[in-house]
Amino acid sequence: MYAARTFLDMKRLVRVMAPALVLLVMVSGHSGNASARTYASIVVDADTGRVIHETNADARIYPASLTKMMSLYLLFESIEKKKIRLSDSMKASQRAVRQPPSKLGLRVGQSIAVESAIKALVVKSANDVAVVVAEHLGSTESGFAAMMTKKAKALGMTGTVFRNASGLPHRGQFSTARDLMKLSVALKRDFPSYYKYFSVQSFDYAGATLETHNRVLKNYDGADGLKTGYINASGFNVATSARRGHVSLVGVVIGGRTAMARDRHMMDLLDKSFLSAGVTAPHAYQRAQADGNHADEYRVSAAVPASYKKGQAGENRQNKRKDIASQRAAGETWGIQVGAFKGMESADKEAKRAASALKRGNGGIPLVVPASSAGSKNPLYRARLIGFDTERRARNACNALKKKAFRCAVVSPGPVEVAMTP
Repeated sequence: MYAARTFLDMKRLVRVMAPALVLLVMVSGHSGNASARTYASIVVDADTGRVIHETNADARIYPASLTKMMSLYLLFESIEKKKIRLSDSMKASQRAVRQPPSKLGLRVGQSIAVESAIKALVVKSANDVAVVVAEHLGSTESGFAAMMTKKAKALGMTGTVFRNASGLPHRGQFSTARDLMKLSVALKRDFPSYYKYFSVQSFDYAGATLETHNRVLKNYDGADGLKTGYINASGFNVATSARRGHVSLVGVVIGGRTAMARDRHMMDLLDKSFLSAGVTAPHAYQRAQADGNHADEYRVSAAVPASYKKGQAGENRQNKRKDIASQRAAGETWGIQVGAFKGMESADKEAKRAASALKRGNGGIPLVVPASSAGSKNPLYRARLIGFDTERRARNACNALKKKAFRCAVVSPGPVEVAMTP
């Protein structure tokens, strides 16, 4: 009788503590193996290897979806060695299908052509496709991850270990901005015939046109490829290659607080690096005063404005609806913010209180999001509810909370870390 009661008490304790433990993992970045949301950046001359700019370039970070660049390196290598062809098909396993978004939505046993898989990894950053590639080339994802790490060492990426093919959170997976720069340069150098896929901005699959979220590629004059990435533990990341005149640059930015700030910072760094190499920007884009709130997110000097293929403000307005649609397709959800707090516990408590106040079935998964950079003396945490698949549902939920004396605001779609890999 006593043993049975003890078992039930333990079961209740686990049920009560589990959400808090998952939340703590999401906010802290899982372990001390890499620094959560560490800012790091580097820009090099891709032809000479000369480092033009670097900040925290050797700090250990989570690579997020920039991991897929190594998955693609091994896939390109297999194609060049004629172990696989672009027209070959690969089948999706149950493990692949069960990956969290962003994903293509493959079914168990469904086949995907190698060329479509390449585009899905570059444009969609599809986690299910990453596992399909891993299992096809390495039998298991863990076996493929070992191949990825071995190749990283061969490329001089001494601060990198891979545990999966997608970049989903794993406490043992880490890299550095310098290593990701080396990988970017290697992709350009070693696979000139296949590097072109990194410049693909959209592709058609299953009757739908999938668009890239890589705004630097779309809007920066001279940008010719590579990739974005995000997980909660690392922030917003991007690797970019760009050429102007005789100068080819590769840059990596890690730890952006928003996608817009990350993109703007990358463009600033590239502009300054081109100027230092004697190449001037053909067109200068003067930031609108309304965008000033984002200008100091990296304490970046505004002396050299970022240049664009198209005016960023006009581009954003024209594509706002298309962006939101593609964000939803990527598994990114509408949310509600119900407050910002100095303590994580207070934010957690408010998020859960708001979730409890909503009727069942209305959505609303409690989440705490760090609002301050890692190491801040006065950390701030946002209390949010996520999981609303449309803006209307988020607004209805927010209105329902306001009637119950909550203060809330609707948050537009953004990447959400929904799965932890032990």
